[in-house]
Amino acid sequence: MSEWLIPIVALALVAGIVLAIRRVAKRSQSLKLLSERGHSVVGTVTHVRAERRSRVYKELVVRYSFKSGGGTEYAHKLKVTPKEFKSYSVGQDIDIVYLPDDPNVNALKTLVDQITSAMKRKRESFQ
Repeated sequence: MSEWLIPIVALALVAGIVLAIRRVAKRSQSLKLLSERGHSVVGTVTHVRAERRSRVYKELVVRYSFKSGGGTEYAHKLKVTPKEFKSYSVGQDIDIVYLPDDPNVNALKTLVDQITSAMKRKRESFQ
């Protein structure tokens, strides 16, 4: 490798790590808010598909939609594992939790319930 290429690759790697950490932190904060202030609603699976990203990689995607308390419809894309992928079908009802002041922040109720339970266990362990 050229001497100038090593610092560029290192810088790109560090930038990627920083962006990944910021994304995880933002998602963690969103899930915490959903567990504290989220509203539950029944949504509908609108799309279940394995989307090819390369010759060897397929991204398993589930899309769902739901209506907020104000009646506006929102949609969200969810990446899932192969095991989860098999459990979804188009038209299926699913439980969603969303923030009333920002319905674009939403997640599956099962995930929010897991976060709520984990936060409760953490609080109990400090008492």
